[in-house]
Amino acid sequence: MARLSVVLVLAVAVAAINAATILDIAKSLPQFSTLVTAAGQAGIAPLLAAPGFKTVFAPTNEAFAKLGNNTAALLLNAHNQQHLLSALYYHITPGFLTTDTFKNGQQLATLDQSRRCPGCHHLRVRL
Repeated sequence: MARLSVVLVLAVAVAAINAATILDIAKSLPQFSTLVTAAGQAGIAPLLAAPGFKTVFAPTNEAFAKLGNNTAALLLNAHNQQHLLSALYYHITPGFLTTDTFKNGQQLATLDQSRRCPGCHHLRVRL
């Protein structure tokens, strides 16, 4: 999922609204319905609804569709929960990040600690 189009860093939106959680914002925007479904399927909806600083590089429905070959449907299959969880954790970084803190080539630690993908627990910023 590293090549998904990401149009919104939800931590920034949460900071602007202050009253909503990342999950609330994702639920309120139709372009994130697949992400909301995936978060529920993977069991991380409580993480996205919990207080605390985290940044989600939120893939849109369009980004999931660009995976092709029914990849999103396969990830959402209950038998593939560990793969889905790993993919979603790859899009979440601890801490509050804003776009002005990113540097080209910067590596960000993610919540994905999967041994199936060595090195995948760092997200590389491309500006």
